[in-house]
Amino acid sequence: MEEMGEDSAIIQFKQLPEVAEAICMKHYGPYDRFYQSYITLFKYIEEQGYIIKGHPRCVYVDGAWNQEDPEKWLSIIQVPVEKG
Repeated sequence: MEEMGEDSAIIQFKQLPEVAEAICMKHYGPYDRFYQSYITLFKYIEEQGYIIKGHPRCVYVDGAWNQEDPEKWLSIIQVPVEKG
């Protein structure tokens, strides 16, 4: 496991339990565009016949703390699933 960062007013770090299977999507850009990425991801999950089996997770890889340009921010959305 990598070292976790320090919590802030807007971001908290947690160690979550492992999931058996997840559909993941890279989200590039500012956080106010998450909505469109989630719409695209959930549509894909439905079209592929998967069932969501838990709460979505988000891993913040690059953001305001290390990239000045919001277009270079990278987050990974992870949705636990199982084949329906």
